[in-house]
Amino acid sequence: MPVIPWLKSLVFPKNPKNAKRSYDGGRTSGPIWGGSRADASGVADSDIAQSRSVLRQRSRHAHQNSASARAIVESLVALVVSSGIDVVPDSGDESDDAALREQWIAWTECADASGMCDLWELQRQAKRSWVISGEFLWQIVNIDDVNRPIPFAIMALEADQLSDEPVEKVDAGNDFSYGIESNRYGRPVFYHVLSEPIDNPHGPLGGSLLPKSGGSLTATISGRKQITGSRIPAENIIHGFEPLRPGQKRGEPGLAPVLGTLHQERQLVETELTSAKIGAAPAMAIKTSGSGWPNQSDPNFKEEAGGQRQYDLTPGSIAVLGENEEIQVLKNDRPSQMIAPFRTMLRGDLAGAMRIPQRYIDRDVSRANYSSMRADMLDTRRLLDPVQNLFARFAARRVYELAFIQLATAAGVRIPREGTPERIRAQRCKVHPDGWAYVDPEKDVKAAVAAITAGLSTWSDEAQRRGGDIDQIWKKLKEDTEKAKAMGLKLDLGNGGGGPPPFMQKKPAEEPAEEAPAPDPKKVIE
Repeated sequence: MPVIPWLKSLVFPKNPKNAKRSYDGGRTSGPIWGGSRADASGVADSDIAQSRSVLRQRSRHAHQNSASARAIVESLVALVVSSGIDVVPDSGDESDDAALREQWIAWTECADASGMCDLWELQRQAKRSWVISGEFLWQIVNIDDVNRPIPFAIMALEADQLSDEPVEKVDAGNDFSYGIESNRYGRPVFYHVLSEPIDNPHGPLGGSLLPKSGGSLTATISGRKQITGSRIPAENIIHGFEPLRPGQKRGEPGLAPVLGTLHQERQLVETELTSAKIGAAPAMAIKTSGSGWPNQSDPNFKEEAGGQRQYDLTPGSIAVLGENEEIQVLKNDRPSQMIAPFRTMLRGDLAGAMRIPQRYIDRDVSRANYSSMRADMLDTRRLLDPVQNLFARFAARRVYELAFIQLATAAGVRIPREGTPERIRAQRCKVHPDGWAYVDPEKDVKAAVAAITAGLSTWSDEAQRRGGDIDQIWKKLKEDTEKAKAMGLKLDLGNGGGGPPPFMQKKPAEEPAEEAPAPDPKKVIE
């Protein structure tokens, strides 16, 4: 029976001459997972494709079973997404922006097509997939539900649902690679998406892959329903990943470079724990000159078939030795006293590779002080700010741009013609991720005030670093101050009580200095 092309591509590498795995985490034999020498090619997607399935399976397994892997993934979710990356309309028209903002906030509560998640939970889920699978995939759908502010909704998909082969005919002039159909400029125009992921594409499928009428493909998996595919326009798909190399179309699993270290660290800890349990169990040997002990009727006593007598002390036991028998107890020095510093070293490697502070893996701040915490925070921001901005472009800004027409329609905002400068300005927005927490609030605030006073920073910059919008902060501060004043409350905001803070107070107009009297000409002559 001939191998169907799609099945062949799933089981065998596309390019046998380049079949060496460039990722150690994707090997299947040898010292850790093993394999022969691996070489990386000049094509990122080719390297990723050879190991993608294995890397993802091992990344998911590590996230499910390794404490260190779980800590790494959830730390990145917290540092990049935190409680959510918000969007604030910024068209320049305050009334339009306020109306759009109101509709946006209402929509974020029911962003998920399934109704299970709000937008912020979808973002955390997407970042988790970004780290584990290397990418996330959202399909935009419209749901006709009167309880929704707008029909626009997000249907989260597994990254594995991108098909390695076309599910429908590819248009002439377009290029297809790894699930994405692109035009001659490399811009995605269609995504070929399976109805559900295939559990183990590199193992026996137990079924057949049959072409349907119209050129689409159907996978019939043994004991399961049919898996079909759809060719979805790119404007209905949000595909987020970090492009590490030129021309890259699919994401590299984030845990790929540390899978070997995670696997060996887990084995090390399990070995030490087993050794510690064995070493902690007491052992005794009793030698007798007669046969009066132990009591044969004792329920804890048993005699094995070979004549060996045992006295059960679960989880341990006492062995009764015969005449001329002795026993030597071997000392167990486990767990090793060096495991803690050795494991700290391993976790330092993990933290460095994953761009997170080591304290986020073990939650140990006992050796930290203000200087070390602040230096750590600054380094982390330099490493993760670009990642946060990239993720926000996919999971926040792109979402707002695709939902803009429906949001504007619901808000009663005029929609300029597409492609005009007015349209571009109308759908402008500012992305607001959660800000970085203060290390020491008093010192950090003083530093911010000093930078503003010296002209080295601005109110907007300092507010944005904390995840705020200075316009919204001042507006809300004014409202709260006026409300407190109307209620007869005096709020001490650093100016002796009551009224706005010093930086919002208007300075009284300075009185002009009195002019000095004109000199007497006679005295000048004298």
